[in-house]
Amino acid sequence: MDSPHISQAEASDVRYSSEPPTSGPHFPFTVTPGVYEDSVPDALIVQALELGDVAVLYAPATPPDLIGSMRRFARTHPADVVMAPHPGVHKGVALTGWGCLLRMSMFDEATATLFVTQVAGRYVHGWAR
Repeated sequence: MDSPHISQAEASDVRYSSEPPTSGPHFPFTVTPGVYEDSVPDALIVQALELGDVAVLYAPATPPDLIGSMRRFARTHPADVVMAPHPGVHKGVALTGWGCLLRMSMFDEATATLFVTQVAGRYVHGWAR
């Protein structure tokens, strides 16, 4: 999708081509990689993806033990992963990178590691944050 910067007021009108999004309109500021207990707005996630991060997004009803496994995984990639529940993920887990989406019915650390290794840092602006 075209990926212009938008204001917070414009965010509610955005319709992304995938759920969760992998590109598209986004804020001109980002979220820091890390583990979030609450959902993160799509426009922040997309900006993080544009900067080369990977999002690990899970269904809000995910069991606590599985969230714990994902949390440990995310913390092994502190510079590359944004982890949060996502209202558009109705079951399982979705890993997103710039232009990439991987859905898993259950979190698999080996698959997630391969995704992060192949996708993190993929979109390069030519400047560092």
